[in-house]
Amino acid sequence: MANIIKSIILKTCHAIKSCDIFGKKITLNYKGNEKHQTFIGGYASILFILTILGYTTYLLRDMFRKDPIVYSTSRVIKDLTTDTTEHKPADHGFAVALGFRYRNVSLLDEELLKKYKVAAYQYHSISDPVNGGWINNWTELDLVKCGENFPYKNKTLLAHYNIDNYVCIKPTNYSLLGNWYTDIGKELRILIDKCTSYYRDDCDSDEDIYSDVFKDWFDIIMVDNYFDPKDFTNPIKSYLTQKHYHSYQKGFTVHTDIFLKENKVSMQEGFTNLEGENHEKFYSVASEKFDKYASSSSTFGRIYIHLDPEVITHERSYRSIYDVLGNIGGITSLLNALTCAVVGFYSDIIFKHKTISNIYTFDVDEIDKDTIRENINEDEENSKREFTSYDKNIFSDNLPVVRERDGEDKKDCNQEDEKDRSEEDEKDRSGEDEKNRSEEDEKDRSEEDEKQQIENPVTASYQKIGISPDDENLLKKTLESKRRYAYSNFDVIFGFLFCCRKLFKKKQINYDLYQKGLKRYYHDLDAVNIISNLHQLNIMMKVVFNERQQILSSFSNLRSLEDDTSKKLRSCGVVSKYKHRHFKAKYSQQKESIKGLIENMRKSTLSNYDKLLIAQIDPKLSETMNLLSIKEKSFSVTNSPMEHIRDNSYPSSRKYCKKLRKLIYLIELHFNKKGTSKKSKINSKEEDLDSLDIPQESIQVPTGNTLLSKTTIIQPATNIHHLNKSPHDSSYDP
Repeated sequence: MANIIKSIILKTCHAIKSCDIFGKKITLNYKGNEKHQTFIGGYASILFILTILGYTTYLLRDMFRKDPIVYSTSRVIKDLTTDTTEHKPADHGFAVALGFRYRNVSLLDEELLKKYKVAAYQYHSISDPVNGGWINNWTELDLVKCGENFPYKNKTLLAHYNIDNYVCIKPTNYSLLGNWYTDIGKELRILIDKCTSYYRDDCDSDEDIYSDVFKDWFDIIMVDNYFDPKDFTNPIKSYLTQKHYHSYQKGFTVHTDIFLKENKVSMQEGFTNLEGENHEKFYSVASEKFDKYASSSSTFGRIYIHLDPEVITHERSYRSIYDVLGNIGGITSLLNALTCAVVGFYSDIIFKHKTISNIYTFDVDEIDKDTIRENINEDEENSKREFTSYDKNIFSDNLPVVRERDGEDKKDCNQEDEKDRSEEDEKDRSGEDEKNRSEEDEKDRSEEDEKQQIENPVTASYQKIGISPDDENLLKKTLESKRRYAYSNFDVIFGFLFCCRKLFKKKQINYDLYQKGLKRYYHDLDAVNIISNLHQLNIMMKVVFNERQQILSSFSNLRSLEDDTSKKLRSCGVVSKYKHRHFKAKYSQQKESIKGLIENMRKSTLSNYDKLLIAQIDPKLSETMNLLSIKEKSFSVTNSPMEHIRDNSYPSSRKYCKKLRKLIYLIELHFNKKGTSKKSKINSKEEDLDSLDIPQESIQVPTGNTLLSKTTIIQPATNIHHLNKSPHDSSYDP
């Protein structure tokens, strides 16, 4: 049960990690080209995707609900002097009705026709350019009882107003144009006049007419319109206005001006808005003006309906699919920027930790783990047997106890000094023989190791070579300055379009762009090889230091020996003082030599190693990289310029390895000499070092407490697939 739960947890963690969409492709990775995915990026990606899906669902729901509504109005003053469009308000919902407010009689009844004359005219005026006056024409319009002719749908309200007794204009083709100051003007006029012989012969007397006029109010009802943006089925609505009612008096005339305003409507059609916008129009009452003045005429009232110069435009829209996509794109970009900023911070930390913890490792197949463990155990046993007598004496804790006596102790010290001198002479004589034997033994071991590698190929295991905190901090800074990402698809497309555009203008610019891209490619490729071979650089440094590991350990233990043997040295007289000086001088010489070696190795920056390592691993790669084009680039870890490559003294790989062998051999000869009698012999050997060729297999690298051969460790590292191929190869992937 525990294994099942553990497997489920591992699968879940792997699935979360694989959901990381913020992991960039890293070319400078110890595993090659891959996406650097983290758990933080996976959790952030899942939260990012869920947020986008939730926001998309919210936008789609509002889109289908048509909420929120975007409504706006704009007002424009039209120049009626240049407007030649005739406006027909009756065709767009406007209507007017005339009648008495509190009487159930109609103006068209026979009784009232003997008292009043109600008439409607289409008034048309044209300016006379010859005489400077106006030519007026009018057409009388028929009046009928409203009833079914009144364009209002609420019949209940019409019955409340007793609309059947009101009078309406039957033809609805009357039009409005211009105003009183335009060359051409059209308006609607309604007159309420006293019945005279001009209209009919059987009119009532004036007393009867005036007495009837004072009994009731004369009423005007109009159908006004407005726009409702929340109604999608019938957005243009109408209502009744009953503002105009007058009581006529004898000797007075009521003059009424009504201005109609044009309203234009622009509405979105559909969620995609591909059908276009729906444009409609209606007219509403803009303003009214009443004047009552004394008049001797028989007219009770005049009503003028004009066109107002102001035009109102109503625009209504709601969220379309394009708005949804735009909002999703905006929130995606915002969340992507914020998430990348947060995830990128932790991702860099994880990347550095992961790279540092694995950059000095080698992979081993699972099948070869048992054989590797056996080899490690054998190496440990062999390393225990290979301690020299000198090392055993230095590292032994069972030192002889020194007793302070006068005569016997001095004799013992003198005898011990003589024995030490004789032993040193014998060791110096047998030093060369031991070296030859050790070289032959190491060659045999290297051949056996090669055979074992052929039989049991080593390809991966996580054997970590130690790294100090200072080196770790230095490597962190190196990764911060030298980490590169692969080119994205957008970069490739943009570069292609840019080249196509510049190709038609200047070919030289295109050529320079190509050369710049080529140099950048070489720059990244060289940086890939440098970072990929950092573990080999560490090995080469460890080779030099670990070759003298026993001597360095001797130095560290020598201090404790000096403290423990201080009494003995004081009791040994002149001979013990000489021996103490001899040890001190020997220690100082060794210390200065190692110090000089370390300083020389520090002076060799990483920029001196990159070409050498690449040439050692794959000579074809170094030939095709065309390093002359990137000499001026400081692509090394120390960011030092590459001017020294131009110098003819820049060492080749063979010369460098030979120099390294010479240096190691010099130190070995220097530290193996026991006395001053061999100085001339060593100096003579130093003069002939140019002809020496020390085998590379003699150099050893420690792994924990074991000493493995250099070829055993470095050879698996040379199997990196992307270092053994040429950039011109089709399968090459830097």
